[in-house]
Amino acid sequence: MKKLSLGFMRLPLDSDNIKDIDYDKVSEMVDYAMDRGFNCFDSAYDYHEGYADVAIKKCVIDKYPREDVIISNKLPVYNFTAETNMGKIFDEQLEKCGVEFFDYYMLHCLTNELYDGVMKELDCFGFIRQLKEDGKIKKLGISLHDNANVLDRILTEHPEIEFVLLQINYLDWISPSI
Repeated sequence: MKKLSLGFMRLPLDSDNIKDIDYDKVSEMVDYAMDRGFNCFDSAYDYHEGYADVAIKKCVIDKYPREDVIISNKLPVYNFTAETNMGKIFDEQLEKCGVEFFDYYMLHCLTNELYDGVMKELDCFGFIRQLKEDGKIKKLGISLHDNANVLDRILTEHPEIEFVLLQINYLDWISPSI
């Protein structure tokens, strides 16, 4: 199955409220994308304050056979504290998206600081490894918001990572931090 992706990070709205997604317009976008070979739809816990996941369900899952689409989502490690219940967040994502598993799932927005801090404290990598063993994730990955040295370190220490999503902006090519 080819994987052309449509992200649900910034969706059309019915008002100035980020939660007020124009589901009819998003549905049109999904249909247009599917007609042109796109089949992967990407969301994250915080996109549209959680309502992007609802849009995935309404505009993708409720309309197309599950085997015809790829659903990608992310665990918001940048919001985590020692009290965070990762299982509750993950289950909420599954429910909002209307799926029993994610085809691609990432630890979201990794930085060196997060990697050495709360991620190790909460064993985030152990958590997603277990989700994969339980069949709740097909492919596990990371989205990185740091430099190549951090990426190399994470991939060396976690060879179970199957893919990486890089945040790259044209302005990054001239940024000393990237």
